[in-house]
Amino acid sequence: MAVDYGPSSKLLAALAGGGESGSSTTLIVYGDDDVMYGRDIVEQHVQAQLAASAAGRRVAFGSRKIAIGGGQRREELLEATGTISVFASVVPQTVFQISSLPAACRLSDDYWISHNLLSAGVELDALPRCVYDFHRGVWPESLCGASFHALLSVQHIDALSETVIGADGEVERRSGGDWREQLSRYSRCQDILLSKDEL
Repeated sequence: MAVDYGPSSKLLAALAGGGESGSSTTLIVYGDDDVMYGRDIVEQHVQAQLAASAAGRRVAFGSRKIAIGGGQRREELLEATGTISVFASVVPQTVFQISSLPAACRLSDDYWISHNLLSAGVELDALPRCVYDFHRGVWPESLCGASFHALLSVQHIDALSETVIGADGEVERRSGGDWREQLSRYSRCQDILLSKDEL
């Protein structure tokens, strides 16, 4: 890979390095490298994407969907910890600009990718069956094929969810943060992108 896209490489390497950028027949299904996924998850993504394509929809599917911000700033996003699928042809070239942005955005890959997909008119939708249950804190085995679970041996190695961004917008430390820190980083990236739009 000629350019380091940071955590966004899980999608961008397939597009750029794999030569799939713009391909209308290439479906990319990706997730985080520290999670073991259910045995049926790829099949569910393929089925959802084929149904969406037949209906003329341009959509990215995920099994974990959240939102940040409120009012006019509210933005939905798909989190790769739950797997995401998207056809290469609907991913806008703007996603490759991630390498030139501050750490608050470079380390907010899920927000950055979702933001660019939405800006390009791509829908973000939950998979029809396998969806994260926020009340129980699990992906239901009966709907996802097997229980998703963290790989404990690698879960804390430079984990983005534990990364803390300092007041200067750069990495302060790679440990000690939690999911709240990650949501805060998404919001900081949103602020950066909104300020660029106002220029």
